[in-house]
Amino acid sequence: MTRFCTHCGQAVPDNCSFCTNCGAPLAAGSQPQYQVNINSQPNPQPQYAGPKPNNYMVWSILATLFCCIPLGVWCIVCSSKVNKAWQMGNFYQAKSESDKAKKWIIITAIVGLVANVAAFFSSGALQQYM
Repeated sequence: MTRFCTHCGQAVPDNCSFCTNCGAPLAAGSQPQYQVNINSQPNPQPQYAGPKPNNYMVWSILATLFCCIPLGVWCIVCSSKVNKAWQMGNFYQAKSESDKAKKWIIITAIVGLVANVAAFFSSGALQQYM
């Protein structure tokens, strides 16, 4: 006969004291349970089989130095989250953080470019060439 773990719903052989899936202790001498609550089963994510996502740390530092410091600091924070997620084995979060870092680097570059062009035109530097 097969029992089911009351914590995760996984089928467990009768001779086990702990769930082979989640490690939860099984009640000794309890009757086997044959109904499984489908809603309580974990929803496993498929394994990410690609290379480590780029963290864009160099671009984040360059954006901080040359474009816009406040947004650049946020880029560095996003870039650092890529390595943390990758080391924890959360591959999809690492990819998501990589995409977020790239997006904020582009935004930072655009804001820096617009600010520099606006500063150039408002300073009157263009009038000396006319």
